[in-house]
Amino acid sequence: MRKLIAVAFMLSAVIVAAYFMSCNNNKSEPLANTHEDSVKKVLERGEYLVTSVAACLDCHSKRDYSKFSGPVVPGTEGMGGEVFDHKLLDAMPGTVYARNITSDPETGIGTWTDDEVLRAITQGINKKGDTLFPIMPYATSTIWQNLIC
Repeated sequence: MRKLIAVAFMLSAVIVAAYFMSCNNNKSEPLANTHEDSVKKVLERGEYLVTSVAACLDCHSKRDYSKFSGPVVPGTEGMGGEVFDHKLLDAMPGTVYARNITSDPETGIGTWTDDEVLRAITQGINKKGDTLFPIMPYATSTIWQNLIC
């Protein structure tokens, strides 16, 4: 009887191992055929992360609070402008503005490297090495690092 239980256990272990080895995160998406396809995939991934996972545009865009849920004003996506002050939260020590995160090199983050953007999101440190105000959710953003990379 013990041999039967041991054999059943071993067989179950082999089946479970085979199952998990077959699920080795192979993506069903076809590989990019051209450089344009590759760039398109990167941009689509970035748009998904900004709009869905990290919700960057919720703060880094102007919003119309006269409408239900304060939707983003079209044309202001990523341009900054959301104001965080004592009117919003009594504990706010002053006024903080959400920055422009567009790719504009003069007013946005167009001169930042991917590593500098990742460091700002996950560690709260800007390009110059200064700490971002903690209303930027970098403390909880470390969980995004695996999604972003």
